[in-house]
Amino acid sequence: YQTFIFIHFNVERTEKIPMGSIKNVVNEPIEGHEDYHMMAFQLGPTEASYYWVYWVPTQYVDAIKDTVLGKWQYF
Repeated sequence: YQTFIFIHFNVERTEKIPMGSIKNVVNEPIEGHEDYHMMAFQLGPTEASYYWVYWVPTQYVDAIKDTVLGKWQYF
């Protein structure tokens, strides 16, 4: 079966992205708000294909990366 990530933008727009299509996940703390991060999901082969999500609580970052990419990342 296929699993998805749902990204909710606003009342009118939610996108359903297959987890298998996500090539990488990166994150950075938000300066001045270190309890939150920006996360990017790479959906294609270049940096232009990163899909950024803002204000992700820091305590969820590792769990999101492990869920999307798998627990055993070697990079």
